[in-house]
Amino acid sequence: MTCIRCTSKLLEVIGGSAPAGNAEPAADDWYGNLLWFDGRKCLLITHAATLFSVFVPNVAKASLAAIGPLLVQVIERELAAEDLPNTTSALWRRRPSGSRAPAVEVFWAA
Repeated sequence: MTCIRCTSKLLEVIGGSAPAGNAEPAADDWYGNLLWFDGRKCLLITHAATLFSVFVPNVAKASLAAIGPLLVQVIERELAAEDLPNTTSALWRRRPSGSRAPAVEVFWAA
């Protein structure tokens, strides 16, 4: 399971709430933050172990509702743009049995 640790701003926009029992941080976690530039929402995500970061300008609230597929798309795009191997996408492909959605767990991070 891939864990996205969100700031309270991002968590509020995606309609989540802080879970009661946060999992311990891990090297495979991603950290997400929502920023505003010129009145537009932008997403910044960073991988905990590698510090590989992806900036998504002008992101729509509707695309954040299904944050897993959005992150798969932008991470794979940026890895390809940097000519890096797409090995981290395997993390997103681990799914619960019978599920078609990426296995993503969203946590609040202070």
